[in-house]
Amino acid sequence: MAIFREGFNVLREAGFSEEAILFDMYLSKEPAEIFERAADEGFVKQLKYHSRTSQYGQLSTMNRHDGKDIREKFHHILHDNILSGKFAEKWSNTKWAAEELAKEWKEVENAPIVQADERVRDVIKPDRKK
Repeated sequence: MAIFREGFNVLREAGFSEEAILFDMYLSKEPAEIFERAADEGFVKQLKYHSRTSQYGQLSTMNRHDGKDIREKFHHILHDNILSGKFAEKWSNTKWAAEELAKEWKEVENAPIVQADERVRDVIKPDRKK
C-alpha cells in the first residue's frame, strides 16, 4: 500500500489529477485483470495482453532496476519484524493490538490518497454507501 501511496503523491505533485491517477492505479479494475491473468498464465507471460508501450516499460524497468532499495526494505521487514518475533509479540497482546489497529485506521484516513479516493468516489458513485 505504501507503494501506491507514494506513487499517488509523486504523480499529484507532478500535477496529475486525482481522478486520472486513481483510475490508472486501480479504479479501472485493470490491475485485477492483470493479476488474474498472472495467476492463470504467469507473472511475466500476462504482459502479452499489454500494449507494446506497456510491455517495453515493464520489461525494461524490471531488467535494468537492480531492486536494491526494495530488497533492503523487504529484508528489514522480514528480519527485524517478522523473524525476530517482534510483530507476533506485539500483536499477541490483544488489548494493545485492538488499540493500535484503531489508531492506524484513524491515521490512514488522513492520507492524501484516501481523501482523494473519497472525493473521486463521491463523484463517480454519488449514491454509494459510506
